[in-house]
Amino acid sequence: VVREPYGRMGNQTIQLVHAYALAKRLKIPSILAPGNQILSSRCSPPAGPEISPSTQMVSAAQLTDFFSRGLAQPGRIHLVGNPYHLPQLLTPLGRGEISEAFTALRLCASLASSEAPLAARHLVIHVRGGDAFGEHAHREYAQPPVSFYRLAIRAKKWSRATIVRADDSYPFEAELIRELEQAGIHWEIQSASAEQDAVYLARAKNLVRSRGSFIPAIAGRSIHTQRLWVFGDEPRIRHGVEIFRVTDSEGTYWSSCCQSNWTDSAEQRALMRDYPLEKLSVSTEPA
Repeated sequence: VVREPYGRMGNQTIQLVHAYALAKRLKIPSILAPGNQILSSRCSPPAGPEISPSTQMVSAAQLTDFFSRGLAQPGRIHLVGNPYHLPQLLTPLGRGEISEAFTALRLCASLASSEAPLAARHLVIHVRGGDAFGEHAHREYAQPPVSFYRLAIRAKKWSRATIVRADDSYPFEAELIRELEQAGIHWEIQSASAEQDAVYLARAKNLVRSRGSFIPAIAGRSIHTQRLWVFGDEPRIRHGVEIFRVTDSEGTYWSSCCQSNWTDSAEQRALMRDYPLEKLSVSTEPA
């Protein structure tokens, strides 16, 4: 039983993925996720646990309903809680378990499966604003330096690029646009509802990700994602996606901004804007 939906689309997706992987590991036949907005109805992936978002089976407020109505049978394994956070696992979920869970979730809640993928030379860049900047900036939400995006823009001869953002609070959009224009790349901005942006991002073959759970959820549920640029130690999403992992080879940016110490200070913003591309390195992880 997933006690309640956690966060928005990205978090709710990862929550279901973790619940599915745990249920498979423990041989639990069904998952109840009342109120989860990723699923519109009950889903039964082949050879895996059934997933139901029904609030009729059990309510978030009255977990005792689950037991008093006889849904919990003696001798069965039952896991109740919020499996988005898994520090208590002695053996962490592996890439294979996560990949299998995403495969199941794509059958239940695929993104952009009915939409044509974007062109092979179309680069899609997601930037995060909102709670990453301003007086309420979250300490865990430091974003990559602008040079990370520059590296992806210069990686290939792109014919088109789209910057996807939820709002206009990302402070370095002008720098990204300048880089695209200097490279002669036609660009556009995509900014609509979270659902519309998610479907657009899921059409991308080449995706540059911000830090957070939004893009991992999209790449995991998309059938079109082929190449993904990530910054730092962000985990792999699933099999079938080529990863270009960009790391801070000098370490100054990583230690100054990405150690649960992000405050969006003037010094950190300047470092984000000006950190030299030469201090970054990129490695490729095959699909």
